[in-house]
Amino acid sequence: MLLFPHTVTIFNKYERDNKVYYSRAVLSGVQFVIDEVNARKTTGSSKDDKVTCYIPKNVVSDKSYVDSFTFKNDETVNVDTTYTIAKEDLIGFGVIDLDGLTINDYRNNRGSLYEITAISDYQFGSNLDNKVVVAK
Repeated sequence: MLLFPHTVTIFNKYERDNKVYYSRAVLSGVQFVIDEVNARKTTGSSKDDKVTCYIPKNVVSDKSYVDSFTFKNDETVNVDTTYTIAKEDLIGFGVIDLDGLTINDYRNNRGSLYEITAISDYQFGSNLDNKVVVAK
């Protein structure tokens, strides 16, 4: 059994000319876990999914990784060849193709995309280096 058997799609949110866009990257060799969380709200109970994704240093991607500060602030970064992992980006299980839909249309009609809410970076100086992404 493989420790990192899954594939995910990351949609990096970025702005150009005061418009919001999303750039897609596919990552293979990750572990994707969905937990159903029961939350109490003033209007009653609700079920919210929480996603935890473990991304090892040696993840396979169709793009090159850059840190989130560089991705968001360096206008020379080519979003067609690079990706990052940042809060407010979206993550989904498997290879996701929007087929011409907007992000909102896809979220409402086709499947689950989760907004990244936290990222922890674990650097051990070995093949155990990884990022842990939490999304809702």
